[in-house]
Amino acid sequence: MATNYDDVMTQLVGAGLQFDHLVVGKMQRCKVEGDREKRGWYSVHELVLDGGDTVLVGSYGIWRGDDNGTQKLTLAKRSLTDDQKAAIRARLAEDRRRADAARRADAARAAEQAEAKWRECQVEGEIDYLTRKGVRAHGVRFAPAGAVLEWDGNQGKPYTTPIGSAMCIPMMDAAGRVHGLQFILSRALHADRIKRIERDKEFWPAGIEKRGHFHLIGMPTWIVLLAEGYATAASLHEATGLPVAVAFDAGNLLPVAEALHKRYPRAKILVCADDDSFGHCRECRAPVRIADGADCPACSKPHRCENAGVTRASSAAVAVGGRHVAAKFVDEEGRWAKFQAQGHKITDYNDLHLAEGLPIVRAQVEEALRTVGWQAPTSAAAAPQPGGEGKPALRPIETLDELLERFALIYGEKEAVFDRQERMIVPLAGMRNICISRELHRRWMEHPTKAIVRLDNVGFDPTEKDRKITCNTYAGWPTKPKAGCCEMLIDLLAYLCSAEENADAVYQWLMKWLAYPIQRPGAKMQSAVVMHGPQGTGKSQFFKAISSIYGPYGLTINQAAIENHRNTWLASRLFILAEEVVARQELYQVKNALKELVTGETVYVDPKFVNAYEEKNHVNIVFNSNEEMPIVLEDDDRRHLVVRTPYAPQPEDFYRAVKREIEEGGIAALHAHLLDLPLGDFTPHTKPPMTASKAALQDLALDSTTRFYREFVAGAIEGIKPGVVAIATDVFDAYRTWCNRINVKPAPMPRLINALEKKHRIECARKRYLGADGKVMGPHGVCFIPEYREQPDRTRILVAPEKPPAEDERTWIGKHAIAFRNAVKDYKGAANA
Repeated sequence: MATNYDDVMTQLVGAGLQFDHLVVGKMQRCKVEGDREKRGWYSVHELVLDGGDTVLVGSYGIWRGDDNGTQKLTLAKRSLTDDQKAAIRARLAEDRRRADAARRADAARAAEQAEAKWRECQVEGEIDYLTRKGVRAHGVRFAPAGAVLEWDGNQGKPYTTPIGSAMCIPMMDAAGRVHGLQFILSRALHADRIKRIERDKEFWPAGIEKRGHFHLIGMPTWIVLLAEGYATAASLHEATGLPVAVAFDAGNLLPVAEALHKRYPRAKILVCADDDSFGHCRECRAPVRIADGADCPACSKPHRCENAGVTRASSAAVAVGGRHVAAKFVDEEGRWAKFQAQGHKITDYNDLHLAEGLPIVRAQVEEALRTVGWQAPTSAAAAPQPGGEGKPALRPIETLDELLERFALIYGEKEAVFDRQERMIVPLAGMRNICISRELHRRWMEHPTKAIVRLDNVGFDPTEKDRKITCNTYAGWPTKPKAGCCEMLIDLLAYLCSAEENADAVYQWLMKWLAYPIQRPGAKMQSAVVMHGPQGTGKSQFFKAISSIYGPYGLTINQAAIENHRNTWLASRLFILAEEVVARQELYQVKNALKELVTGETVYVDPKFVNAYEEKNHVNIVFNSNEEMPIVLEDDDRRHLVVRTPYAPQPEDFYRAVKREIEEGGIAALHAHLLDLPLGDFTPHTKPPMTASKAALQDLALDSTTRFYREFVAGAIEGIKPGVVAIATDVFDAYRTWCNRINVKPAPMPRLINALEKKHRIECARKRYLGADGKVMGPHGVCFIPEYREQPDRTRILVAPEKPPAEDERTWIGKHAIAFRNAVKDYKGAANA
């Protein structure tokens, strides 16, 4: 055994370290007298002296914040060589390094446990502590029912304590990382635990690093207040509206003040001290008033009490160029009497709040600010206002927990995330910039439980039935219906439809078309509405009212938007009003884009800064135009309701009445009316009624091949009769001459023949035939042009020419071809005459 074993034990035990037996050769953690955590440590090693004696050397200490309190074991009356002294110094240095590393590891482990426990806690909850203190919950959480805290226990025997419904306060750094938790216990639910530990608060887990970590109530601006406990901070915040940091105890005021000053260098720091004016004599435990002198009136010995709250607050304020202030109570003698009788201290601003009210707390803080000449800068930015469309104003993100809850990384996208609050895809850089610090964003990136979704999990699903969509850009219907008057708006729509011969059928269909997707959000109507006519009839007034019902999911666009390939406007839309979008024949891509909007199942969205993506099409579209030809319609179109508005507008009083009705809640009333409108058997596939306006628009939109075909088979081309067999080149010759006569550009021959064969079902085949000289010609392309024939029931049908049974096909084709060619020559001659 080492010759100084007893001496070493005396030094370690005398320092307050508690352990069962001395371990030699490696660093040990141990408990300290009066403390439940293993804050003590020692590192003892054997050293053989020149005389052969073995002694114990090393160091020990007690952790206080980030100070390991290293003390060297003393060797009484021992002579050491220089080498031995050097060896001991090296060993002590190594012990300190190991102690520091062990402490950092403990703190990191504790932070990981605390963060996991914090995520388990709930935002909503109640506790008698808040009622007793008269304050609200600010940024805290509540342990769920059945929750427990895990403890190591003595002699390697772990145990748990129930904390269900306890209030949980996070201890964070300036980057928002949780390092530990303070649980406030309920006197009703945790009475046994409170009795055992003799307080209603406990920190968890073991090994937490409290120094410099805090809980923020509010966001530091030009100023931040600093207080010891949560209730004090909550009272200060509720009284003044100013941001307050909770330091948890007086010893942490200075480290927290320094951390806040480093993170918010422009913010002034007002330390709001607990006024610890009273205490108990260390010798006889009698109550003493510190202001009465250094000696105890009861035993006449130094009481060794200090006003720790004010002293520490003053030191913290001086270190960061701040100021400190302590609560002032009207009844100081009553305060002293209560302490003498009950041992209960009335010291802080929560005590002042309960005794004299929040206005007194506010007045004292404001007086302190006036005294030191502090006030909010006049050039400071105005307080954030609510965002558009009723959304809350955006603010910086301060905690990792908020990042984890709000954002999901989109796998496969180029640096994009989904923002669950804003219901949108945003660039990763946008998310990074809204974080209070880059460190906070890095911690999210490195976090093992951050949400990751696939691109097909992100979408716009107003039906809310697609299980694949877990990140929905739809946030619910944005406007609310309200019973009221919308008669003028309904009359306006009826007037807009009144010029059509079947006006009532058009009006009834259109009302149901408007109502269906409002009654069934996300319904994609397989049709569109085209409303065109003179200016000033009220087209825009009515359909902009409809668009308003859709809130942000409705939009008015123009031609430039349609032609722009950056079609971000198309994302997450339910209704589009297209004003003066003219799909000219030359703009085939625009025509196809419009058709895809009406009938396509998906749309392709190509925004800036984020990869293009596909989204399910829920858009229903109305085209408004003053043009005679607002859109190109195919002659067999079944998807568009075309309405030409009356030429004469209503009197101005009518439109003023419509405007007044809108201002008085007419849009919400129209919303309610459409929600209640009976739909009967109307579905998204119900075809729109045919109108004379649509027929006229289709006729205007006909391409030259179809118009030529119609005039040809109707016998409307001078000198060229249908019901013939013609060589394809002669048909094209006739077509080209016809185009020249009406001054339109002819299509190429392959397009003409393809249109006749594919679109109009004319038989075109390669055949041999007899020429004028009796020789066999071909094979050449031959077209069998039909003609209209009246049936017994007086209907007319198209009938193709038929070869007489007894006639040779080549002879029959040749005879028709020669006659048709001669007719074309005559037609061309007449055209050139």
